[in-house]
Amino acid sequence: MFYNLASNCRYAYITNIENYINIGDLSDALSLVNTSPEANPQYDHLTGVVIADSTGADTVVKNYQRFYKSLIRYIEDSMSSTDSANVVSIAYMCPMLNGLVVYQARALYAMVFNTAASFDDESCNIVDEGRPGNNVSLRASTYCRGHFLHVDE
Repeated sequence: MFYNLASNCRYAYITNIENYINIGDLSDALSLVNTSPEANPQYDHLTGVVIADSTGADTVVKNYQRFYKSLIRYIEDSMSSTDSANVVSIAYMCPMLNGLVVYQARALYAMVFNTAASFDDESCNIVDEGRPGNNVSLRASTYCRGHFLHVDE
């Protein structure tokens, strides 16, 4: 059920870009990166499964788009100063708020600049005031991993 519902959300969009890159189809990957899919929450009334692809994840999706553009140019040996700046910018973001793509950017950062940087993620643990005990960082990271299952308490 999850995969059927998720096939039309931005998790599938991000996964498709990664799949194109993994098989070396950089042209189709870049074409897909240059599209801007809308948030597409899904709900199955029978099972209660919710795909929580809301506009709250727009920043995470944009971070993936910026990263993949830079990664594709890196692979093609055509990385610009803007691409390098994007990698640095994403690498220094908080992964819990800005998505797991931050870790991917850090790996690319190490390759591009041939150095290992230290990233301070201690300040990333922010509690969502609206839902006590719910950690925003977990929800941002969960979105990026594609686990869109949302269970109301």
